[in-house]
Amino acid sequence: MKKIILGLIFFVLSYGFGVFSYKNCYPPFCLDLKYKIYQSFKNTADSFDNNIEKQINLDTHLYNLDIFFIKLPFNDHYSAIREYDGKLYLMSQNGDFFYFDVTNNKFILINLPKFNNGFKNFQLHHAELNEPGNVQKFGIRDFYIYDNKLYVTSLIFDNQDKCISLGLYSFENFKLNHNEWKLLYKSHPCVSTYKGTLASWGGKLEYFNENIHFTIGDAFHDGVNNNDLTHEDTSYGKTFFLDSNNNVKKFTSGHRNPQGLLKVNSHLFSTEHGPVGGDELNLLAKNKHYGWPTNTYGINHKYHWPSNEESGFHDHNIKPIYSWIPSIGIGDIIQIDSPIHKWKDDLIISGMKDKSIYRVRLDDNVVKNVEKIEINERVRDMVYYNNLIYFVTDNSGLLGIIKTN
Repeated sequence: MKKIILGLIFFVLSYGFGVFSYKNCYPPFCLDLKYKIYQSFKNTADSFDNNIEKQINLDTHLYNLDIFFIKLPFNDHYSAIREYDGKLYLMSQNGDFFYFDVTNNKFILINLPKFNNGFKNFQLHHAELNEPGNVQKFGIRDFYIYDNKLYVTSLIFDNQDKCISLGLYSFENFKLNHNEWKLLYKSHPCVSTYKGTLASWGGKLEYFNENIHFTIGDAFHDGVNNNDLTHEDTSYGKTFFLDSNNNVKKFTSGHRNPQGLLKVNSHLFSTEHGPVGGDELNLLAKNKHYGWPTNTYGINHKYHWPSNEESGFHDHNIKPIYSWIPSIGIGDIIQIDSPIHKWKDDLIISGMKDKSIYRVRLDDNVVKNVEKIEINERVRDMVYYNNLIYFVTDNSGLLGIIKTN
């Protein structure tokens, strides 16, 4: 009887400790006991069991690849994936934040407070304008985690002025949910011309030289499609960094739609959409101008780019280190940083239009060869983790995993 009573006391204390832990932090941040308790609360927590949806096998120049696809708990045009502290995290376009359990193929929702980016008002406003395509592209662009602080870029709708900006938000210590989102920066001017614009905002994040860096595209305001908003006194067509006092400062300019941002040793690379042709791989340097909207290898649909004095040439500003013609619909960029990998130090760049990834080999920042690998999915965002490439797809709701054989 004494053992039964002691057992009941231990159960009650353990249960109370578990509930306290559950309410004050999120898996997988706390003790292993906490994580097991969280898993036992499946009826009250959002978790998703996932099986392999499909699998393909490909031969490449140096490897045979197995690519596995797992169903995501969301199906978005924009979503992002990151590694932090040895774990994988994902964020949906509407801001749902997940931890991915790689052992059990489970997505576990982390219930952070939502920030108000005006999405509901934007939906109502665009119902009046009958432009549903823009609604599908509104929302989160990227997230980054540094020192337990969560940074997010998102479009913001101003309901009073009926205009859109790109915002940079932060959330202190995302392992707890007791904090609030802070809006650190909002692009200016607020853009009131929406048609065709919501796919050209950039928003990529990266940590470089001890600062958070982020990109802002031209919002499809290039002087040809809409009025030019890339001049020096605006936020558009530029990259920025956040200093130690949370002041936002310009880093580079002359960009169209920077989709990827990657630190490689002491260098910062970006990938950028061209107009028709002219997708770019750039090596960024502070205070440099990269040509847009007057210098590009791209054109419009009439064999030239109207603002370029000499079509097909890129002579008056910093040139890309590589440019794709025709366009590949360039997306994210990562590096294979494993010393024992046949792709060691190579860049992997996604081509959404081509439904491919590209392996790019550099030698002293000069492109030596490029290999196209067709996977038949639009790859939006990628991360190299534990000798595997994980990626999220664009509008097909899949998490892909690439294994080299």
